[in-house]
Amino acid sequence: LLCMLVVLQQGGIAPGGHNFDCKLRRESSDLEDMFLAHAGGMDCLARGLRGACKLMQEGAMKKLVDDRYLTWETNALASKVKAGKATLAEVEEYAKTHQATTMRSGKQELFEQMVNKYL
Repeated sequence: LLCMLVVLQQGGIAPGGHNFDCKLRRESSDLEDMFLAHAGGMDCLARGLRGACKLMQEGAMKKLVDDRYLTWETNALASKVKAGKATLAEVEEYAKTHQATTMRSGKQELFEQMVNKYL
């Protein structure tokens, strides 16, 4: 699902394409095994694509991501860093003149459970 979510967020797989291969494992060693492995892998990608589409359409993750990275938009220095225009001296000065912020959860467990819901 996550690799298909990236494909959707980037507007498709062009111009580079998507690398898909299959390796036989364990005691699988004949042509039928290779065929089944490829079919199963493609089925997984298709299920992931459907889940990623639904996740994007419902916008469930967008609000969480926007909230998680809100300071990159609301803090002037963070916006400069994001744009690649801040200097190391500016970041140093900011660190010296501002108190450390309170650590806030990134809600990783919530993100993972949300993704699992769409599998």
